[in-house]
Amino acid sequence: MRTPLALVLAVLAVCAVSGKNTADLQVTAVRYWTLSDVTRVAIEANGDFTFRRDRLSNPDRLFFDIIAARPNVGGLRFSTRQVNDRLLKQIRIAETTPGRTRVVLDLAGPVEFTVSKLENPDRLMIELRGASPRKSDPPAPNVPVI
Repeated sequence: MRTPLALVLAVLAVCAVSGKNTADLQVTAVRYWTLSDVTRVAIEANGDFTFRRDRLSNPDRLFFDIIAARPNVGGLRFSTRQVNDRLLKQIRIAETTPGRTRVVLDLAGPVEFTVSKLENPDRLMIELRGASPRKSDPPAPNVPVI
């Protein structure tokens, strides 16, 4: 059985335009907003992406690796943005290994954070909040001494 040439060409054309080539994936913007008790950071990309995250200490920082993406933030391959609010000192962006963009959040102190991956546009939203004070042992009951 022979497959018509027109059908093969149509399938190839659909495959060619159906998705973005991973070599074209770029981190295109890193933005932040300082609010009263929260700092929000948005990492934008020009397509769907995967990421990994981790936290390091000494100094305290969070990092987000955007896999198979190259940085192109304002035409730059690496940059540092000073934030200097009560939660975040600065944001660093660079390609740490070929095809992997790392965004580092240098923290000003202990924070709790949440991460959400959103689309349209494709972005990672990070919300930083001051760490809750650790709960100590409850105070001993006030017992009179006789």
